[in-house]
Amino acid sequence: MKQTCIALTGPSGAGKSIAGEAFRNLGIPVLDTDAIYHDLMDHSLALKAELADAFALRAETLSAGNLRPLRTIVWRDPKKLLRLNAISHRHIKERVEELCAEEPLCEAETVVLDAPVILDSPIDWAPDYVVSVLADPEVRRARILARDPITPKEADARIRGQHPDDFYIERSDLVLYNPYDSVQTALREMTRLIREQLLAWNLNVPGDRS
Repeated sequence: MKQTCIALTGPSGAGKSIAGEAFRNLGIPVLDTDAIYHDLMDHSLALKAELADAFALRAETLSAGNLRPLRTIVWRDPKKLLRLNAISHRHIKERVEELCAEEPLCEAETVVLDAPVILDSPIDWAPDYVVSVLADPEVRRARILARDPITPKEADARIRGQHPDDFYIERSDLVLYNPYDSVQTALREMTRLIREQLLAWNLNVPGDRS
């Protein structure tokens, strides 16, 4: 059985986590690529050795809780950032493939990858479908400030540093707009829209209660 892979992406504050919960409500497993990366940084000797060799660091100093050395090196250096992403994304993809081949994920017909930067990745993830979550910048700004311990200036800089909506729209098979103040409303609407699209793609909806 060929497993269908759906990439879930979008800018900060748009509501990817709510969309991920909507997929789970429909019985479709979601893999968080950020969580996988952090786990690899703590436990993958191969990843840490490759990063240490590439950036002249000591492998034993690298961990999910100590990413500052890497961030300092790649900050404002696009070539080094590209190299970092090429290495880390390859290891993340390999781990995703391992997880999808193991129980219980190997039984799932469809798997979602919560992958915020998959559209910028230097490696080819080749998902079957891309779903993007979008919201107006002022809405995202308010959510970021309510969620993260940063200043309004830092929130504005984060939003300016991310792609405009058109970038996601042009590369997506489904776009979910999330203007809702209520998480429950957003979850209900996203679940409805995702269910409709899954059926339109002729995909099974294991948690469908309709």
